[in-house]
Amino acid sequence: MLIGYCGERSEQEGSEQVAEFVRQQGWDVEVTPIPALFAPDMSMFTLGGGGVHCLCQALKRDPVRV
Repeated sequence: MLIGYCGERSEQEGSEQVAEFVRQQGWDVEVTPIPALFAPDMSMFTLGGGGVHCLCQALKRDPVRV
């Protein structure tokens, strides 16, 4: 799992705390700084029409079996 922080809305100390909790659950975790503004190139996704909102739809998940 990747946990990022930018220093504005999230801080390294809080990210490390969350990472430690997740590690205790058996997950591999990396904490890294991430720029406050992340603007990926979305042109390949929008060539066929629509836009970024089309990428933000709910996922269909299979029921959990216990």
